[in-house]
Amino acid sequence: MRLIEENCDPQAFIKATEEQISLTGKNPKMNAYLNIDKSAGFILMGKFEKAKEII
Repeated sequence: MRLIEENCDPQAFIKATEEQISLTGKNPKMNAYLNIDKSAGFILMGKFEKAKEII
């Protein structure tokens, strides 16, 4: 969250979220939370359709 709140860097946030998904890929509950985070990063970049695809 620091990447968004302090650095305002949605691209780095998305990358970090994708890395976390690759580490916890077998846990469906964690994947759901991380996909929401990833969508938030795309929303901050103005890519609303991409965010919708993920959710």
